Amino acid sequence: MVKSHIEGEIKMSKLTVNANGMIVKAAIEKAENIVTIESALSLAAHNGHTNAIIRNIHKMVPVIEGIVLRAAQDKESGDMYLYGEKFYTEGSNNPNARALMEYAKDFDTEEQVTIPLSHWDADEKELVSDYTVKCNDKTAKRMYVFTKTHTLVTYAQLENDIKKIKKNSTDEEIKEIKNKFVDEVETMGLRITNKNRVYVANKSVEGTHLTVLNWSPSNMRSETQLMTAIQPDDAFKVLDEVSGGALSEALKGKLTITGLVKLSARLGILGAPSVEMVKSANDEFGYVIVMKEIKGPFDYSEKQQVELDEAGIEIDNNTFDGAFWTSVEFIAASFAKLGRRLPLSKAIYFAIQARANKYFTKVFGEAKTQENMQYRLKKIIELHGEDKVLRVKAGEDVSHLNKDDYEVIIVGNEKCLGSIIDTNGGKLLKNISLQKIVEGDVTTHLLDIAKCSETATSGQMLSKFLTANKEATIDALLGCMGDNYDEKLEEMLYGDIDAHQASLAQFILRYAEDGAENTAALEALIKEQLPQQTSMIYKSKIDIKAYFQRALFDDTFFLTAGKVDSLLARNKWTGRLECYSRDIEVKFAKEIAEIEAREDLTLEQKDKATSELLTGVAFKYPSPSSDENAIVTYRTSKQLKAKINDMYKAKQITREERAILLDDFLNTSYGVTKLGADNTLKHKLAGMDTDYDGIAVVFEKKLVDILIAKYPKTDGLAAVICK
Repeated sequence: MVKSHIEGEIKMSKLTVNANGMIVKAAIEKAENIVTIESALSLAAHNGHTNAIIRNIHKMVPVIEGIVLRAAQDKESGDMYLYGEKFYTEGSNNPNARALMEYAKDFDTEEQVTIPLSHWDADEKELVSDYTVKCNDKTAKRMYVFTKTHTLVTYAQLENDIKKIKKNSTDEEIKEIKNKFVDEVETMGLRITNKNRVYVANKSVEGTHLTVLNWSPSNMRSETQLMTAIQPDDAFKVLDEVSGGALSEALKGKLTITGLVKLSARLGILGAPSVEMVKSANDEFGYVIVMKEIKGPFDYSEKQQVELDEAGIEIDNNTFDGAFWTSVEFIAASFAKLGRRLPLSKAIYFAIQARANKYFTKVFGEAKTQENMQYRLKKIIELHGEDKVLRVKAGEDVSHLNKDDYEVIIVGNEKCLGSIIDTNGGKLLKNISLQKIVEGDVTTHLLDIAKCSETATSGQMLSKFLTANKEATIDALLGCMGDNYDEKLEEMLYGDIDAHQASLAQFILRYAEDGAENTAALEALIKEQLPQQTSMIYKSKIDIKAYFQRALFDDTFFLTAGKVDSLLARNKWTGRLECYSRDIEVKFAKEIAEIEAREDLTLEQKDKATSELLTGVAFKYPSPSSDENAIVTYRTSKQLKAKINDMYKAKQITREERAILLDDFLNTSYGVTKLGADNTLKHKLAGMDTDYDGIAVVFEKKLVDILIAKYPKTDGLAAVICK
């Protein structure tokens, strides 16, 4: 039974499947308002709504100071010292930044100043000028606010500077010198004089004292560090308030050095650009916390597991790593808060990347019907036992209870759930008290909404194909470039003309008398395409049939209580791991329809043809190894529906499980690729998890065939090391 929450009392409604294979949900409010989930939201409409919602994040842009730390040598003493190249750049509109800016009263400033912006190019290792902005213009659609609460420090130039000074030093010695500088800065901070001279913190030097604000893995990768002029104690108080008191709570217990490093990294979780959604863990939306990790199926037998362990190959059964479940009601209410009112029938097709305070979640998940959420809660309770479940109202006094006695905690409205997380998603759940967990009014921050995008080739992607077969790869790429060239030229000759961008040659060919016969204009138009073709070659960016989406694993193992490992299994025709994506089904709708319409093919032949059509090669970046890929086969909603019904007829699953599987798969969100529950895949694709990791899937047949030939019966890296 579906439980629907529509700004009113909660009623019961039935779940059925219509002729198109879509879930029909009749939810009743006050007996007269009926909402149905029966018609799909178009891909274009989804992208339009997504762009409108995400624009909320960029309505305010902090303008912050930046410093490129450089090293120089004193001519008299020969000692090295630091100095800085100062610039201004766009900061991040995140909860931490907004709170610090509120503290510094940056939003109260009326004075409008014009500031030139730059950014640090990590690849070229240089400052690049961008554009000029007017700060504090409250009438602008995008308001830029100047702040001194943040300073972006980059260390990326230090190594080159040290090399020039220490010409006879080894690479290891140079890195040691650099690391010493970085350690000093992180430990003691920087002091910036009025003349922009930079010193490692020294009380004898007059100027602004900067200390490290937070640390994150992305900082390490980009060689950047956020620092602040706000006193450390005051900065921590502000950030702790943003966390809902979770940080100070977590610091109460005994911490190891490793634990302290991890905790400091948690500050960065609320340091990503985001906007607030509606609150949960309250009377409106309940919050389910599983105090363990939600597991998927094992890929291997116990004997195989031992062999893999002995070989040093890490394989687990955690297909829920970084994922969470969220309700369509929560999504719709949050979108309404952000200026986009969508009925449940539309909101069901969205998947969000989110963070939350108090529990410090770092998660990704798609909207689920309330019935789906309630079913999941029931399965969780069955798995852990009713005696391990704690149901509390937000803020209820639980000081007399022992946290370790409970494995499932339900805070707030159990009849209308907002989110379900486990300890993988909630990074501070193990560090805070039971009283803090049940405090309620958790603030969830929206970082992004998943959507499918076309993707071009890259150097890392092409290395897979070139290693397998250089000649065939070059031939395939030349064919793609030729097709792209022809399509672009045809569009310029016969498509719509942009009056602001069109060239004179276009106008002559299209509108001049006898323009179509003007060979000089045609030659000029062809030459216009050459820079684009040259760029393709030098940057390895060639347009091919390939799509980028966010990854989630098939939940069938959980939904069927372990009876079925995965609905998406090994495809009977291709032998490849199966996937499902609403976007891919839309992108290939014409080709799929043509196969379905063929009267000369049997049902099995149609299934085979569709499987071959929807077979591609998946990558996750970074992807250094030539074997680091997965050959996958996508299924259609019709095929999945048929398989679910066959499983029910064979009594593999119950009627209730059938309904939930139909609900779960046929309401898959845009922007999501659901992968068969194969844990090996995580390790094969650059250590992939499901907290918003994305995969690019190539469907360009000539390229796909190259890797199929290399791995006729296997999948790439996992097959090489694990099969």
